[in-house]
Amino acid sequence: MVGRQALDAALPGCRHAFVPVLSATSAQATWRHKAGNVGVEHAAPDALRAALSHPRESAAERAEFSRDDLHAWGLAGPRQLQSASQDASLQQNPVRPAALRRRLLCAQLGIGDCDGKQLLRVLNRFSFSRPEVLAALDT
Repeated sequence: MVGRQALDAALPGCRHAFVPVLSATSAQATWRHKAGNVGVEHAAPDALRAALSHPRESAAERAEFSRDDLHAWGLAGPRQLQSASQDASLQQNPVRPAALRRRLLCAQLGIGDCDGKQLLRVLNRFSFSRPEVLAALDT
């Protein structure tokens, strides 16, 4: 068990803060990190204060959102095997519309990039509301 799950286990009832990736990305290389490294240690004090002013509770059993919601919002594609011709087209253009929409939504919500499965888990576990997600999708 690592990361936020370990915190939940060690500190029941703790709340989680999310610093947007752009606010937590190093601009310069140091002896410890390359430029572009992402981590809370790179965030400015104002970005940390903003994240800490809106902490989220963890609710592992919550199921507000479903995979059908992600499909309806264009955030996930169908679960099917891709043909060889589709694989070739993906190699030429690896960013698909659903992935781009997820990336934009994740940035708007202040969470890191997620695939469909991760996004569903984060939205449910960290008590994002439907109106909050819909508002982020509209921006």
